[in-house]
This record gives sequence, structure tokens and C-alpha cells, in this order.
Amino acid sequence: MNTDSKIVLVTGAGSGIGEAVAARLAGEGHRVVAGARRLDRLHALADRADGVHPVRLDVTDRADVDAFVRTARDRFGRATVMAAAGGGAIVSIASVSSVVAFDTQTAYAASKGALAQITRVLAIEGGPKNIRSNAVLPGVIDTDIMEGVVDNGREMLASFGPAHPIGRIGRPEEVAETVAFLASDAAGFITGALVAVDGGWTAQ
Repeated sequence: MNTDSKIVLVTGAGSGIGEAVAARLAGEGHRVVAGARRLDRLHALADRADGVHPVRLDVTDRADVDAFVRTARDRFGRATVMAAAGGGAIVSIASVSSVVAFDTQTAYAASKGALAQITRVLAIEGGPKNIRSNAVLPGVIDTDIMEGVVDNGREMLASFGPAHPIGRIGRPEEVAETVAFLASDAAGFITGALVAVDGGWTAQ
């Protein structure tokens, strides 16, 4: 057992970035309470990542959210990391759309821009309590986010590769590495930061 293990809450852990974050943090020996709407995906994650504890969660349902947090507290005690949210760290998954405008993305950009500002406000409010709040801003990442929205969703995402100076889209595991760092004690003096994990997109 990792003697520095933390209790970590990860939402959206059923696929994509959230799944990668849960697996990455569990791999470090942390106890990860993983929430998503599809329990089958969470159980599949738990089968291959020791330390992952599945809990069904619909973040649009307040009762579900309360039950998620209560389950984590009752099973493990107070959470020290919230990730995708006596001291602790919140790591939110925002987007390059938090800071860069794209057409057809009014609602999405507004929500991600709001999350970026919430991250900063929480850093100010949480600082005196030794609670840090940061966000990662992924570029285009190879996930199933577009499945059921457009045909050949993954191919469509891959087509954005040349828009990134690095020449490709990102992998969920690359975002998870950044989340793991921001959640760690090594990032103890980092709070209120919006960290781009975007292959150079926002540098253009």
C-alpha cells in the first residue's frame, strides 16, 4: 500500500479522460471512487485497475451526487482529491474552448469558460484552508466523445491532428499524467492554474 495514498473522487470515469485519470491514480496506489452512469464500464475498469471502487453517478442528479460523496466518505473517510474535482486538491477537466473561441460551440465554450473561472475562484476561496484548485485544458483528445453524434467520430477527431503544432491529437493518458501531477504533493504551490494539454494549440 502506498503510505501517501489519497482518497480520490473521479467523475466521468466510465470512458475517455475520466477513465484514464481513474486508472492512473489507482496505479499510484490511491483509493479511487469512480463515478459514471454506466456501471458496466466502471466494473470493467475496476477489474483491470486495483483500487478503483465503482459508484453509479449521474452528475445532473443532485441525489446521485450526494450519494456519491456519501459513499466515498462512509467507505474511506474524507476525500483529499477531486478530479474531470485539512487540505486537498481539486482538478477540473476544462478545455481549450475555455480560452479559445470556435464557431458552433456557444454552449460548450460557455460551460468550459465558466469552469475555468470556477477553478480560479475556488483557488482563492480554498487557499486559506490549504485546498488547491486547478484545471487542465485538453486539446482534441482521442476518445469516444463523438460516438453517436457524427458518423466515424474517431476519424473525425483524428482529422484535427494537423491543427495542433505537435501534429497529432492527444491521448487520454497524456491528460491523466497532468491531472496526476496537479493532484500530487509535488504541485503543492500550484493553484488557480489553467494548464493546457493541447499539443501547442493555444500557443498559435
